[in-house]
Amino acid sequence: MACLLALVAPALFLARTLGPSWFATGLVVVGRVKGGCSYDVCIYCKPRPKWNTYDSLLDSSVRLQSHLGPPQILYFLIRSSKSASSWTDNELQCYRITIAHQGSAAFFGQVNLPQPQINDNDILTGALIGPNAVLEDMDDDTYSFLRTMHLATRLDAEESIVDQLSCQLFRTLGFVGFAQRRVIMQRKILHFQVCAMERAAIPNICFIDGNDIIRLIQENKRLTSSMDPAPQLIAQAIAAFSHNNSVRDEQHLALLQSEVILGITMVRTTPTFYKIRVSRDLVDAVRDGTYPQSAHATTVFAHRPFEVVLNNNANNDALAAVHWENLDDRLGILSCFEAFKAFL
Repeated sequence: MACLLALVAPALFLARTLGPSWFATGLVVVGRVKGGCSYDVCIYCKPRPKWNTYDSLLDSSVRLQSHLGPPQILYFLIRSSKSASSWTDNELQCYRITIAHQGSAAFFGQVNLPQPQINDNDILTGALIGPNAVLEDMDDDTYSFLRTMHLATRLDAEESIVDQLSCQLFRTLGFVGFAQRRVIMQRKILHFQVCAMERAAIPNICFIDGNDIIRLIQENKRLTSSMDPAPQLIAQAIAAFSHNNSVRDEQHLALLQSEVILGITMVRTTPTFYKIRVSRDLVDAVRDGTYPQSAHATTVFAHRPFEVVLNNNANNDALAAVHWENLDDRLGILSCFEAFKAFL
């Protein structure tokens, strides 16, 4: 805090000293402190008609061209060295990352989504299996899928059951296996630099190909969690990009300037699909605790088949079950997974 005051106090003194006859100009003060923390302070003041020694600094930081009155702090962004599990919307704002939600046609690039390639019709049409259910004969994979799906739709479902369901779903839909040269890893520990300190990113699930490259990451959340999984997923994508370039370096391959990391979040059984373009510029900005050099924001594209509200237990408890009990909704969700597979 002392370091923050040491930065902000001179800026406020400068803003007040320059006098009340100034027009509005934004003065952005950027600083770093020890311990993996950086921050931006945007202060609005009023420039005098004649330029002085402060003119070049002020002119390069113009944010507003209208009268604002007395100097005031309009935003205060703090970048701290956080592991991926602690990322929130604040980190997205700090590194100019935005999320743009799209409809299925724009996101998947096709109007009519493909039918899921599932040989077992019972997975498409069978009822979820609750406790004490009267069952006809079925194979082990079908029983496991429908029983796990029922457990995952419960209000008190833990992340572990969603992890298990996701792994079964990916295998059933052919995301992984010998033909694809991809395997599933759960809770793989990735490392990336945040504000000059090494931090961990641990996705619930990721795909590793035959060259040790990460192709997809997934972050799951219990419905009762108040944490938005999207910022955590994006942090994991940044760590995955760093991992992939490290692997390429070890294999004497050219480093990538940017790469689209595919991601999925599951809030209980409701998926959201992401295409996350990570650049070396963004990785460097997160490492240094600064804005990216590029003037353009990093746009993450997302598609959510159904809405879900975190921590809204009554509504979502019913919705999660309805989407998978309703055969049209189930087919729609599985078709989204099938279309998403084409990006791998």
